Amino acid sequence: MVEKLHQMKKRLEVSESVISNSTFDDVNMSKSRFHSINLSVSKFADANLSNAKFEDTNLSNSVMSDVNLAFVSFANSLMSSAHFKQVNLSGAKYDDVNLSGATFVNVNMSNVTIENANLAGMQIDGVAVSDLFAAYTAAQNA
Repeated sequence: MVEKLHQMKKRLEVSESVISNSTFDDVNMSKSRFHSINLSVSKFADANLSNAKFEDTNLSNSVMSDVNLAFVSFANSLMSSAHFKQVNLSGAKYDDVNLSGATFVNVNMSNVTIENANLAGMQIDGVAVSDLFAAYTAAQNA
């Protein structure tokens, strides 16, 4: 299957499947669509998933390393305890996604907007986001 993914000219569309514990290494799956898929505990490495769409997808406990996720859309998806390392997230969109326990290491998150999010326990470079907000509020009131 991996060799077929290398040679694909059209986008990949997968729906209503369980393919957990899978490995996707050195593949181009740009513009692919994943709907109602269980990809939990899967590994993505050196992959291009730019402009892909993930809807109602379980990516919990998955690992993405050296992956291009530029302009990817995640909607109604479970990504708890997922690990993102050296990932391009520029232009990525997350709607109704559970990222609890996820880690992001050396990722491009430039121009990120976070709205209506539960940030309890969230840290950026070891600093609690709640402490950052408190410091900002104190500086604004000074």
